[in-house]
Formats: sequence, structure tokens, C-alpha cells
Amino acid sequence: MGEGITGAKQKLTKKGHLPVGMDFNFSYHLNIYSHEDVLWAMTTRFQADKDISVVSQMPGFPADLSQNQFYSKNIEIPGITAKAVFDCTVPFNVKNIFKRSFYKYNDEEHK
Repeated sequence: MGEGITGAKQKLTKKGHLPVGMDFNFSYHLNIYSHEDVLWAMTTRFQADKDISVVSQMPGFPADLSQNQFYSKNIEIPGITAKAVFDCTVPFNVKNIFKRSFYKYNDEEHK
């Protein structure tokens, strides 16, 4: 399944990694180009108290104006920021209970 929080944090801290502010991890079968699939995974496979991790003191992206002291008093050096990792994968030991259900939406019923 996905690389999880640990793997994503390692990826963010490697030299030469893109200066992204957030890293989202999804299971292999999810279509990351579908906003519906991405929102579904974030809704059904993400618990904010366990599946998010913040990595502080990371180099930021030059176009991000929020990584300055006028935005946050926690930023000591301009250009150094925090990054977030969102783990929207299913733990391998419970993957059998995470089955996606589909339903047919009927516009006539909601008029």
C-alpha cells in the first residue's frame, strides 16, 4: 500500500525534493487525477488526529509569501517553513474492510 507518514517525511527531508508545502499519500488504485476520488479518500481514509504529520524547519518555495514573519511569528528565518503530510492510505491489516461503495444518483428525486 502507500508509503505512509514515515516514508513521506523521509521524502520531504531529502535534498533536492521539490519544495512542496503538502504531500498527499493515496493507495495505488486511486485515480489522483479525479477530484472525486481524492476527496473520497480524504473523507474515508484520513483521520486528522493520526494521519497528518507536520515537518518543521524545511526550505520553502520562493513564491510562497506565507513563509515570512509577517504571516507567522513561528518563522524565524524567511524561506524556512513547515510542511504537512496527509496519509490517505488504508493500513494493510484492515484493507479488506475498506471497500468502496457506489450508488446511482437520481436527479429527479432531488428537484
